[in-house]
Amino acid sequence: MGYAVTVRVVRLYDPSRQPPDWMDLIQPGEVAAFPLLIDGEQPCDADGRPTGHGGAVCLLFESLLAAERFCEAQVQGHPAVRFDVFDHAGRSRPPLVTIVHPSHRARLEGNAEIRRRNHWIVATLVATAAGLFWYEWYSDAALIGLPTLLALNALVFAGRLLQLTAAYAGVERARLARQQAHAADHPTSSTTAPP
Repeated sequence: MGYAVTVRVVRLYDPSRQPPDWMDLIQPGEVAAFPLLIDGEQPCDADGRPTGHGGAVCLLFESLLAAERFCEAQVQGHPAVRFDVFDHAGRSRPPLVTIVHPSHRARLEGNAEIRRRNHWIVATLVATAAGLFWYEWYSDAALIGLPTLLALNALVFAGRLLQLTAAYAGVERARLARQQAHAADHPTSSTTAPP
């Protein structure tokens, strides 16, 4: 069963167009996908051909579902392309969704795998710090203070990782809430619609 997707390719700024700015072309309920090359995040077209900043384009879709389907198909054929999809409010907030080839998902900042890895690193650092404190307390070694100093540094690093992971989780919760609000405001845009 096929699904026809209507996409408008629009230059971000075109002085010969009325209106010249892409933000004046997008309507509530529509979404805009911005294609970028994964390496270097340079603007490109949907097929991964670099456009430069002067020729940068966005793709306008009638719904989030249409954008997701189109972008998923594009990254299968052009794995070097990444699509950041925004609602009609534009790039003032993080994207509703970022679509990349499955081989590049681990490289996305704050993805679930990175958050899980950070939790394991934090647990290891806390256990190491506890071991160092124990060693300092029960050891007669001449390294007085060094194990405690290392333990404190491990705890500080663990705290920073927890803070970073919490920030990633907060951004993800906000993105999901915006995505759900977009879907509620524009039911035809829902990502849960049947294929």
